Amino acid sequence: DTARYWLSPRDASDAIVSCIGLGIDQLPRHISICGRRGWTMKQTYTEFKSLHHRWKQGKSGQFQSEDLSVNELPIRIQPFTGSMPSRPNLQPLHTLLLKVRSDGWRPYVPLRTMLMEVIASIEKL
Repeated sequence: DTARYWLSPRDASDAIVSCIGLGIDQLPRHISICGRRGWTMKQTYTEFKSLHHRWKQGKSGQFQSEDLSVNELPIRIQPFTGSMPSRPNLQPLHTLLLKVRSDGWRPYVPLRTMLMEVIASIEKL
């Protein structure tokens, strides 16, 4: 039930290209990158399963009304224990990206969009 901080390949490549634009002399040897919000495998699978079902319904053209309803994102409530769930330190990346863009490190692609892109790429195989 450990949180995973999923990140779209588009957000990762955008950050890498932005960092490269700074010049090699300004880059640290190691930069951690990940998404900002943690998702458990169960939450991720639930989202994937729901989106894959919609994908199949869309291909067949046979939607049911419940297939078109908007499901809320699963919200994981955790009691505060004095420490946050483990996630790589994004401050160095954020500080570095502030030199080239006003919002620093900010992933733009939501998990649902990323999962739909994964489903579409799998379907192409």
